[in-house]
Amino acid sequence: MKSCHFTDSVALLSFISRLLGARNPIIARVLRSDSVQFLKRISSVLLLLLVLAFGLLFAVQNTATAPLDLLFIQLAEQRIALWILLAFAGGGLLGMLLSAVVIMRLRAAALLARRQLKLRDKELAKLRNADRLVPNLAAEAQQSPVVTR
Repeated sequence: MKSCHFTDSVALLSFISRLLGARNPIIARVLRSDSVQFLKRISSVLLLLLVLAFGLLFAVQNTATAPLDLLFIQLAEQRIALWILLAFAGGGLLGMLLSAVVIMRLRAAALLARRQLKLRDKELAKLRNADRLVPNLAAEAQQSPVVTR
């Protein structure tokens, strides 16, 4: 049997659906959409569990304590692992917050672009209908005889 290398999930799901004999397009579509969502959920949960396990292992292995000095505030002595994990979590939350702001700006720009596109489509449709309603005057002038007195 040939070795298969799948670069994207669509090819993999197509292969699985052919392997399972899902020739019906409705079954294949359901298999694709449900499978992709299931794989995303499983991989997210596994990644979260892996990060939590490494964090717990890191905290258990590093028991040294140190105070944290933030220029104006000096915090009590805690495990260095706790300070590092809090900094990691704080950085992750800050990154998510900043990316959420960027995503909201992009969505607002996309909404504005969709509205402008819709308005331009309406204007184009009006112009096309106006061309159909207004007779072509140049063609009529050529067809009608010129009467001179």
